[in-house]
Amino acid sequence: MTCKEKIIIDIEDNTRQYYLDEVTCFEKPFVVLLNDYKNKYGQYFLLLCKILRVYMYGNNDVSDDVKQCLRLFIRDILGLTPIERQEELDIISALIQEMEKGNIVISAGNLYALPYSEIHYHVDNWPHLFIYKGYNYDTKMFRILDNIHMHTTKYKDLRYSDFFLSEDTVRKLYEEQGRVYDREFGFVVFNKNEYFGVKSDRQIVLTILRQLCMPKTGFKYRQIVKLISLNEALINGSIDNRQLKDLAKKILNIRQLC
Repeated sequence: MTCKEKIIIDIEDNTRQYYLDEVTCFEKPFVVLLNDYKNKYGQYFLLLCKILRVYMYGNNDVSDDVKQCLRLFIRDILGLTPIERQEELDIISALIQEMEKGNIVISAGNLYALPYSEIHYHVDNWPHLFIYKGYNYDTKMFRILDNIHMHTTKYKDLRYSDFFLSEDTVRKLYEEQGRVYDREFGFVVFNKNEYFGVKSDRQIVLTILRQLCMPKTGFKYRQIVKLISLNEALINGSIDNRQLKDLAKKILNIRQLC
């Protein structure tokens, strides 16, 4: 901490160099933050995310039961209670108040309102999660941990680094997010609970593997079904090149990138 700026936690990108098509901009902030609480917690969360993706073939929107599964895993297995505020907030005051308590905040924003987003600014709507880690009381600038400011579309450049956002930009990001999307993940902090640090690595991994073997999400292995359909279409010649490419993207779960 300095006389001008209060940096709550010296949190940095603690993950390996994932590619953009491996870890999405909605997964990465949680991985970074969970790893900061305890080594490998982020990796466990990511492993569960990827296992659940097996049941979410072709869905750009994650279903409610999968979100609930992730929330319960973080709360009951990792021992971190997600505190989500989905009502409309005075986002500036809310961020400052949480960081003054020592909490890092994950908050969603619409890249339509981000001036340095070369792809989305005043072009189209795109939700994105930002990690808020500090605030300068004199300049009224927020310190974030993110990658959009790197001005690159290369898959390899998903490493996060510090950058700054003005109060006005933060407010517009939050308002545009609420205008186009819902307030889910609009404001998230974690509090340690009685289960934090209790489970061993072995117990956590077994919990994740049970989800793969005995899913509670109600989904089936949709990739398998589609691969069978693709094979049949190729055999009888009932699919053209465009349809083949579209289907291949769905099976591979390729999504538009930030």
